[in-house]
Amino acid sequence: MRIPDYFLQREDYFAGKFHEFGNLAESTQAQSVVANRALQEWQAIRAQQDQEYNDNLLVDQEKERKKLAYQACEERRQKAIEARHQRLSACEVPSDGVLIKFKYPDGHLNMRKFSLCEPIQTLFDFVGQDDGASEIFVSEPSTQPSLSVTSTHSLLFEPSLQPLPSENSIQPSLTLISQPQEILTDEEPSLPPSPVQEPIIDLDEQEETVSQNQSPVSTHHLRGPVDEIDLQTILKKLVSKVDDCFSPTSNQINVCRDNVLPCSLRAFKRKSFDPEARLDVVFVDEDDNGEGAVDEGGPTREYLRLLMRAVHQSNIFDGHEKDQQLRLDTQALQSKLYTWVGKMIAVCIIHGGVGPHFFSERLFRQICGIETTPATVDEVGDHTFREQLMKIQDATTVREANNAITEAADSLSIIGALRHVSSLEEKDSLVQSAADFFVNGRLATALDQFADGLKTLGLLKEMRENPAVFFNFFVNEEIPLQAKDLCKLFVPDFSAQGSNRRNRENMTICFWRDWLIDIEEGECSPVTLERVLEFSSGASVVPPLGFPHPPQIQFIHEENRIFPEANTCIVTLCLPLHSSYEWFKKHMMEGILQAPTFGLA
Repeated sequence: MRIPDYFLQREDYFAGKFHEFGNLAESTQAQSVVANRALQEWQAIRAQQDQEYNDNLLVDQEKERKKLAYQACEERRQKAIEARHQRLSACEVPSDGVLIKFKYPDGHLNMRKFSLCEPIQTLFDFVGQDDGASEIFVSEPSTQPSLSVTSTHSLLFEPSLQPLPSENSIQPSLTLISQPQEILTDEEPSLPPSPVQEPIIDLDEQEETVSQNQSPVSTHHLRGPVDEIDLQTILKKLVSKVDDCFSPTSNQINVCRDNVLPCSLRAFKRKSFDPEARLDVVFVDEDDNGEGAVDEGGPTREYLRLLMRAVHQSNIFDGHEKDQQLRLDTQALQSKLYTWVGKMIAVCIIHGGVGPHFFSERLFRQICGIETTPATVDEVGDHTFREQLMKIQDATTVREANNAITEAADSLSIIGALRHVSSLEEKDSLVQSAADFFVNGRLATALDQFADGLKTLGLLKEMRENPAVFFNFFVNEEIPLQAKDLCKLFVPDFSAQGSNRRNRENMTICFWRDWLIDIEEGECSPVTLERVLEFSSGASVVPPLGFPHPPQIQFIHEENRIFPEANTCIVTLCLPLHSSYEWFKKHMMEGILQAPTFGLA
């Protein structure tokens, strides 16, 4: 029996529909599986983000709690110090008292006269007025004899100071001393270190001339005048490590004046370069010829001055010209340029007495291992990132802060500081952590390399033991020279009294001193007093240890020699003789401005 085509077509139609519905169901099921999987992944990511947010929130809250606790503790400490100041102001210093010196863990000294019948509270108040003093302390029995009398009738007292729960535990009725237990000779007492790192009271007869009113220089307060003898003593000890009589070939430094740093790197990277031996500096002119100066000290002083200037201008420092921090440079990290520059600075200081005078206080503290203050947004070197942080910092609402955070998302995510904030306190915490990382955290490796270079010749060890002594040498600007400084520095080598030569030399010295005053007043620009000293010695400042030879002025009596001359090795300045001050001034300026080399050294 033949089935009509109509029924066959209907059957095909329904079969096609069933197949279509089947495919649709399979497609819907697959899409549902994909959607469920995506939802699960999104939920997992969201849960992870929520967990990270909660963790960060707890961390920030803990930081804030510690910050508030620290602030409260610091306020109490400052109030305790202020109370000690007030109690001391009510106590007169006895003119006939016993002088006691207090030596603190960082090495600085303070002293005062005490009456033997004064309560020990007065002693504690005096010790505890230091900026770094703790809120509460009391004296405990020392393992060593507590008191000695020296030949100069001063006292040496070594207490051990420990924190206590209450300052009220100090008994006012306690007296400072009882009976002397030991008579000291002129020899330095040999005492073991105090078991705790709190202020100890010490005596050094060689330091008797220190002013009683000298304010302490602690790690909390590095600025201020420091006894120059201290720096000289330390530098003498470091310089003693250098063999000034031996200069191996590997210590020859061939220098082009316009390419000082690369020339220096080639020399310092020699395997046999020895910083404990004398340097042999050869300046090379534009025609690749030596300038002719035999290095007996003058070229080395000039080179070290130029090297410190080149280091200052290198790409590893950033910031204000006289307040510079390390700058992160991955190529410099890879090549260990930070280490080489640190070694160069150590050589400049020890071989030539040339200080950097451009470090920021933060950089100096980091090198010396002293705690630094929290970083500020202004210290962030990158202009774009600094502007982004300032926008977050200036936000007055949470929404405004989060919008600013979103704009800075790329930068914040790189340093791990990208997070949503729910309060203005969290906003401030984010800004602080980002600034701290940018200024401190990311520079840790560079700082380690730099400090490693400063270990050369033992410099870093001395810096960390005597930070206050080196502070002005690294951080503060150089004190400008004055006319009177050069007048005192250079001693004229006169002819015999009453001779015709002596009369002309006397007039020339008058010209010389008038000219120095004109320079100081800016009447001879671009000549400066520093350039006059450079011309004469190779150095722009007088080294802390002075020059190896007393600077001297000699006179040129030959009429055809009208310009000044100098021997920088023995620091001798030769002045031409002229009949008028105007001619003297003209030829002195021209001679100094046109003499960049050491042809006479």
